[in-house]
Amino acid sequence: MHAHRRTAAATLTLGVLALALAACGGSDDAADDAAGDGPADDAVAEAWNTSAGSQADEGEFDFDCPAGGSVEFQVWGGEDGQYTSDSSICVAAVHAGVITAADGGTVHVTMTPGLDTYGDGFEANGVTSVAWTDPWELSFEVSAG
Repeated sequence: MHAHRRTAAATLTLGVLALALAACGGSDDAADDAAGDGPADDAVAEAWNTSAGSQADEGEFDFDCPAGGSVEFQVWGGEDGQYTSDSSICVAAVHAGVITAADGGTVHVTMTPGLDTYGDGFEANGVTSVAWTDPWELSFEVSAG
């Protein structure tokens, strides 16, 4: 599965959730309901859903993961500290033990060449990475910022 297929699946899931909420008399904005009530909550959710590949194709950078984030966003890989570029930076940092969702923090991201496989996925620090056994074009590592 390619990145656009994963994104389409997530978008479809949120769309179905929004329709279900609207049908039940709930909010028709699933993203706001999932993230919280206001702009601050939206900013936290947006940061925690940011992938490394959306920020850079190479090099290094620091990224701020706000306190109170959610580990609901997916990460692929994690073996040897390598995650696919479409993985959430903040959730990868929790998986790697660099930060916690409750406290957040600044993480250092290093973009690296893609791998042929990212392994079977595994649980660490309350996050379960997803198996990805096909080649991927770009990877990243996280460390304390």
